[in-house]
Amino acid sequence: MLLENDTIEVTFEFPQGNGSASGDPALSSAIGRPFKRLIDTGKPPGRINYLFFQPYGGQLRTLGALCHTPGEQVLFYPALVTRRVSWYTVGDKKTELVTRPDESLDHITLEPDSETWHATILTAQGAKETHIPKRRTRRVDRCTIFWFALSVRSPSVLEMTPNTVTLGPFPTPPTDSTRRGMSLMDARKDVVFRTIGLHETQPVSSDQFITFEFYIDRSNRVRLWVRHSLFGRWGRSTPILLPIAVPASRESPKVVPPFPYRSHDVEIAGFQGCFIISAYRITGSLTGDAILSGY
Repeated sequence: MLLENDTIEVTFEFPQGNGSASGDPALSSAIGRPFKRLIDTGKPPGRINYLFFQPYGGQLRTLGALCHTPGEQVLFYPALVTRRVSWYTVGDKKTELVTRPDESLDHITLEPDSETWHATILTAQGAKETHIPKRRTRRVDRCTIFWFALSVRSPSVLEMTPNTVTLGPFPTPPTDSTRRGMSLMDARKDVVFRTIGLHETQPVSSDQFITFEFYIDRSNRVRLWVRHSLFGRWGRSTPILLPIAVPASRESPKVVPPFPYRSHDVEIAGFQGCFIISAYRITGSLTGDAILSGY
C-alpha cells in the first residue's frame, strides 16, 4: 500500500490470476467495488472475503465478494462482466431487476436478522433510482438458511481474475489518510479466499448452465466441526433447493439423480456462522446470461 498525506493506492495480488487491472475497470470490478464507500465517504467497508470459480480447463474467474459490514449486514458483489440481470422468483412470477439503460446491479444485501434480502441497483453516477422490494430467505433447518442463487450461462459470464489489481491513487483528507489506509488493509486481514469448483472434471457444455446457491449456517463452531467429522458434509449433504424454473430457464431443468454438486464453507471474520456455497451444473438453457433467483 502506498500512503501519502493526501492519496491512497493499494495493489492486491492473486497468484492464480492473469494480467492486471487498474483505474476504473479495477474499481468497478467485484474486487474493487466493496471499497467504494471507504473511498467516497471514509466509512469502513467491514471485513471482505473473495470467492473465485475455477472452470475445468479454463482460466480462474471471480465469482464475487462477500462483505460483512460494521452494521451487521452482509453484502455480496457479483463478479458479472455485464451486470444487467433479471431477477426471477419461483414459478412464473417475474420481477425485472434492472429496468433503465444506465443502471446495473451493484450488490445484494442480507439483513442482520438473515430473514430478508434485497438487490441494490445503481446508475452510472452511483445513484439509487430503481427500488427493488425485499425478498425473504428460506429456512432449510434450525441452523441453515437459503439466501439466493446465481445462475450463469457459461463461465465467460464471470469476470476473469487478474494477477494484480491496483486501486487508486485516490484523494483523501490529509488528516484521515492513515485511518482510511488501515481500514482498507484490515478489510482483508487474515482472510482465506475460496475457490469454488464443480463436482465433475469436464468442461461445461453449450447445453448446460451453472448455478451457485448461497446458504447461511448459523451453527456454532463445535457443532459444525462435529457435523463435518461425523457426516462428511463436504460436498454431499448440503440441501439443494433448485430455485431455477421457467421463465428463468427456457424449459424445466433436467435433474437426473444422483445429483452431482460440490459445496464450500466460507467464513468472514466477525460473522456468527459461515456461508455455504453450492455449485452444480444442469442441462438446460437460461433466458439471460445471468439470473438471480430465490423463493
